[in-house]
Amino acid sequence: MTDLTNQVMPIVRYSIGDIGYFTPEQTQTTKQKLLVLGRKVESFHLESGKYVYARQMQNLFFAIDEIINFKIERLTAKLYKIQVVLCEPSELTGLAEQLQDILELRTPPKLNIVEFICPESSGKYLAIKDSYNKAKTH
Repeated sequence: MTDLTNQVMPIVRYSIGDIGYFTPEQTQTTKQKLLVLGRKVESFHLESGKYVYARQMQNLFFAIDEIINFKIERLTAKLYKIQVVLCEPSELTGLAEQLQDILELRTPPKLNIVEFICPESSGKYLAIKDSYNKAKTH
């Protein structure tokens, strides 16, 4: 990847799976910016065409002080396994309903309170994992 101020070379040379967009055209007082939303492998592409990104979910979950970790795994088009680690007991009021709206579900998903979330075989902790689309493409 080259730096963003280089006017001669391309901005991205390799397909690395980042998803982002440029802000509206620059003016005399503002510069155009590249906003990175997340990685394709850490997003859900819903049937409506909408994307749900890890950063969006992190902002939602970590706005609740008692949450210290979470993982959302999509198993089918409308079935999600949601794990939440809490530092102290909490009702998580409204979280399931917010997820229902964001994930375009008919009913609020079940939130599973767990003590620990295991990392992937790579050692990485994923906030979002799409087992459904991975299974469809293999």
